[in-house]
Amino acid sequence: MYNFYSTAHKLFVVGGDFSFPYLISNQNIGLGAIYFYDADNAADVRTNRFYTDLAMNGNFTDNLSYDVKTIIEVVSKKIANYSSFSMAYSLDGIQIGAGIEYASGNNGVLVPFSTVTSRTKVNSFIYPETTGMLLPRIDFSLVGNKFYLDSNVKANFDFQTNTPKFSGIDVQGSFVYSLFTDLQIGLDVCTYFSAEEDADDNFAATLTAAFSF
Repeated sequence: MYNFYSTAHKLFVVGGDFSFPYLISNQNIGLGAIYFYDADNAADVRTNRFYTDLAMNGNFTDNLSYDVKTIIEVVSKKIANYSSFSMAYSLDGIQIGAGIEYASGNNGVLVPFSTVTSRTKVNSFIYPETTGMLLPRIDFSLVGNKFYLDSNVKANFDFQTNTPKFSGIDVQGSFVYSLFTDLQIGLDVCTYFSAEEDADDNFAATLTAAFSF
């Protein structure tokens, strides 16, 4: 009988999260750890993964907030890292933010960061995974009486080696408008402008409508 389904990799997972809200001057601190035991392979080829993370967020002022996070991955006795930092300023329905994300490649003592399931940070065909990249970004959002606008621009730097290389720009935007109290329309647009010679640009758009009964 033909098997129509591709089963997932067999993993035994155990983890925990700890949160300390308003621990230091209204700053939130979070700690987490998760272990993935490879139940699919023999001991000599088994790939177990351990992740631990530290996160902190809060406000510098009533209008200025921040968010910082770092994840340490340990796999096959080697260490990888993912880190991010962002700040946002909000005033009268407008929010402007900036940040940077880093996922290690072969950077000194670090090896390429990897995730258990596929995860991407840019809308690119040649960068399908969150690994070996540096992503500075700018964010903008606006809330009106009947609409919501959210957008961000990321510059993608390939960081597979110790020297980052500019690879492209990722642009994403979402717009939601309430035509009536029970009807909303939305448009999501994302595009990637590649700086690679042998890579194509990528564009996608989704139009949605939501009804309430």
